[in-house]
Amino acid sequence: MKIAIIGTGYVGLITGLCLGQKGHEVVCVDNDKAKIEKLRKGIAPFFEPGLDELLKDSNVKFDEDFEKADVVMCCVGTPSDENGDVDLSAVQSVIEEHGSKGLFVMKSTVPVGTCKEGMIMNPEFLRQGSAIKDTLEPDRIVVGATSECEFEIMRKLYEDFDAPIIETDLMTAELSKYAANCYLATKLSFINEFANYCDRTGADFKKLQECLKHDTRIGPEFLEPGVGFGGSCLPKDLKAMIHRSEDDDFKVLKAADQANKIQKLKVVEKLKSEIDLKGRKVGILGLSFKPNTDDMRDAPSLDVITKLKEEGCDVHCYDPKAKSEHNNCKDPYEVCENSDALLILTEWEEFGLLDLEKAREKMKNGILIDGRNVFKPEEARKAGFIYHGIGQVGHEGV
Repeated sequence: MKIAIIGTGYVGLITGLCLGQKGHEVVCVDNDKAKIEKLRKGIAPFFEPGLDELLKDSNVKFDEDFEKADVVMCCVGTPSDENGDVDLSAVQSVIEEHGSKGLFVMKSTVPVGTCKEGMIMNPEFLRQGSAIKDTLEPDRIVVGATSECEFEIMRKLYEDFDAPIIETDLMTAELSKYAANCYLATKLSFINEFANYCDRTGADFKKLQECLKHDTRIGPEFLEPGVGFGGSCLPKDLKAMIHRSEDDDFKVLKAADQANKIQKLKVVEKLKSEIDLKGRKVGILGLSFKPNTDDMRDAPSLDVITKLKEEGCDVHCYDPKAKSEHNNCKDPYEVCENSDALLILTEWEEFGLLDLEKAREKMKNGILIDGRNVFKPEEARKAGFIYHGIGQVGHEGV
C-alpha cells in the first residue's frame, strides 16, 4: 500500500520506517525542510536505539509534500497548552491540508470526539527507548472506524503484524490511549507512595515489591520507584483527562498527578536532610526523562535543577544523550569533581558501571542521592558514601 506519514517525530518517523520494513511504499512528510534534508542523508533527528541502522537500511522517502496515497497517517504532536488541555492546532492543519489525499488515519493522541466519520483512529502505544520493537511487535493494534470498508483496509495494512487487532468505534479508540497512559501514571505514583512509606517506617520495600510482582492481578511492570514520571506522553495525557473532566471525575488521576509533582522533589528533601544547600556544588547524573532517549520533555531533572538553584546550589550535570543546556560535563567523573553531593536522576546503564570509590575520591562530601536505585546501598556505603535511595531504608543487607 502507498502510505503517507505526516510528521517525523518519534511516532511518525518510526511508524513510517517500520511500515516500510513490512513492504509498504512509504513517504514521510514534514514541513521542516532542514529536517527532511537530514533524513534524506540518513541523519536521525533524535536518539532512539536502533534508529540509525533502520534509517540507513530503509527505502522510505522523505519530502515536504505528496500528491496522493492509499492511507494518510497523521502523526504530529498534540502538546499541552498553558491550561493543561490539548493543543490540536497541528492536527487541524494536517486535516485541512492532507485530509482528502487518501484514507485519513489519526495516530496522534487526540481527545474523545476529535475524529469524525470518514476518519480512522489508530492510536500508537510505543515506548521511547524500545519504540522500534514496540512498533514491529505490538501487543495489540487498536482501530476505530465507522465502516467495514475502513476496517478491511486497516486489516490489510497490518496483515504482516503478529498482533490482535481490536476493532471499535472512534471514541473508544481515542480513549484507549489515554486510559493506558493514565493507568500507568497512576501505577507509578502508587508505587512511589509506598516506597516513600517504606522509607519512613523502615519496611522492606524490595520484599514488598516482590510480593506485588507475583500477584498476577498486578504484574511486574511499572513497580520501580523513582523521582517521578516525565516524557511526552504520561504527564500530558494525565493533564488532558483531568482538564476535560467534570468536577467529580477522575479523582484518582488528580491524586496521581499531584503525587508525581511532589515525588520529583523528594531527592532534594533527602539531600536537605544531610546538608544545608546554599553555596553547595551538586552533581547530577541523568537528565532525560528515562534512559535510552534524549527526550527532555517534562523530565523530573528539570524540576530538581530549578529547585536546587533556588536553594543556592551550583549544579553540574552529565547525560550521555540528552539535548539540554544543563548537560555541561563530559563524563560522570567530571560531575563528581569537588561536588558536595551526587544525584542520580536517570538510570542509564553506564551509571551502574560507575567506579564508586573513584567517584567518592573526587568529591568534597560524599552524599549520594540515588533517585533511581541504581546502586546497592551497601556497595555505596562501603565506598564511603552517605547513601539515600527510594524505598531503600533499613534493609540494605537483605
